[in-house]
Amino acid sequence: MRNIITALFILLISGCSHKVYMGTRWQNSEIKVDGKEDDWDVPLKEYDKTAQLNYEVSNDRTNLYFAARTTDKTTIQKIMMAGLKIEIDTFAKSDGYPFSLKFPVMGRPMMGERGGFPGNGPMGDFQGQGDENSERPQRPDMNQPNDNPMFMEQQDNIQLFGFNDLKEETSVKISDASGIRVKCERDSLNVLFYEAVIPFNTFYNKENITPFDTLGILSFKITLESTGMPGMGDPSSMGENGGRPDMGGGRPSMGGGGAPPMGGGGPGGGPGGAPGGGPGGGMNQNSAEDDVEISFELHLSYN
Repeated sequence: MRNIITALFILLISGCSHKVYMGTRWQNSEIKVDGKEDDWDVPLKEYDKTAQLNYEVSNDRTNLYFAARTTDKTTIQKIMMAGLKIEIDTFAKSDGYPFSLKFPVMGRPMMGERGGFPGNGPMGDFQGQGDENSERPQRPDMNQPNDNPMFMEQQDNIQLFGFNDLKEETSVKISDASGIRVKCERDSLNVLFYEAVIPFNTFYNKENITPFDTLGILSFKITLESTGMPGMGDPSSMGENGGRPDMGGGRPSMGGGGAPPMGGGGPGGGPGGAPGGGPGGGMNQNSAEDDVEISFELHLSYN
C-alpha cells in the first residue's frame, strides 16, 4: 500500500511539472567504497550523453549512495584534474544547493626545489640528468590515476560545503568527514569508476529516514568542471616533444595528415579523428574548456 501511495504521489507531481523525477534504487547490499564497480549493477541506471557518463543514486535507511562510470577521455581528464562535484538540495528549491561535495580535490603539483618534478635538476628528475648516455627516469602517466602523483596525493581529501553544518567550502580529510566516503579508480580497461556514500545524518540531521521522507523531493546536480587548460585534450595524444598535436608540436589529432593518436578514434571518434571527436576529427560537446552539468529531481526509496 505504501508503494502505491508513493507511486501516485510521483505521478501527480510529474503531471504538474516539466521536471524529471527519478526514484532511487533501494540498496540491499553493503557498499564498499573502493572505486570498483563490484557492488553495482553495470551498466548504471542513468546516462548523460553530453558528459558521456553513466550514473546512479541509491539509498538505504542510513545512507545515500552515488556511483558514476565513464570511459570518455575528456570526462576522465575533468574528474582527475578538476574533480566531480555533487550538489544536493533537500527542499528542491531553484535558488541554489545548500550541500556540495567535490572529489578529488586537486592541489598544487608535486614540484621539486626549483619548480619541476621531484629531483635535483632545474626541472626535476623527469627532465633527465647528466650526459646524454645517462638513464632518463620515466615520467608518470598523468592520464592514469594510479600513476599520477598529484591525483594520488589528493585521494585522501574532499571538499565539502553545508554538510555537518560547514558554512564555507572546506577541504578536509575523508577520515574527518563524519562518515562521508568517496573513491575513484581507473582500471586496466580505461574505465573510471567513482562512488560515494553520504550518511543522512550529515545533511538530514537524522540517523535514519522514514516512509514519510519518500514523499519529499531532492534536487541533485552533478558537475564536471572545466580543466582550465584549453585545447589540452588527452595527455596520451601529446607529440613526442610534449607539444599539442593541434599546434604543430606533435602528431596530428584532428583528422588528416597522419595516424590518429592511440591507433585510431576512440569512443565517438571518426576516421582519422581524435577520441571523442566527430567524423574526421573535431570536438564533441564535452569540451575540456566547458563545465558540464547534470541536474535532476529524485525521491528516496524505503523498504
